[in-house]
Amino acid sequence: MRATRVIVNIFLESLKWRDKERIMRLFADRIRWYIPGNKDATEWIGYQTTKGEVEAYFDLLWSAIKPIFADTLPEDSYAVLRALSTE
Repeated sequence: MRATRVIVNIFLESLKWRDKERIMRLFADRIRWYIPGNKDATEWIGYQTTKGEVEAYFDLLWSAIKPIFADTLPEDSYAVLRALSTE
């Protein structure tokens, strides 16, 4: 459980500072990532299957939005993450 918390906190801290290089080190070369929503209304919605697509996702997302909040998880809190792996 501690390893998961460390990874989540690295991800959240990296989002906070928009540190794409650090975020990208958390992703495998091949992934299955889906962001639900209306793809016709928002370009960053949909499936990403490669690390390059995730990098492009963050470029597009961050060019279109202003950050509001990102923080790390305190020791006594929980996060729910859904992840699927074929390996």
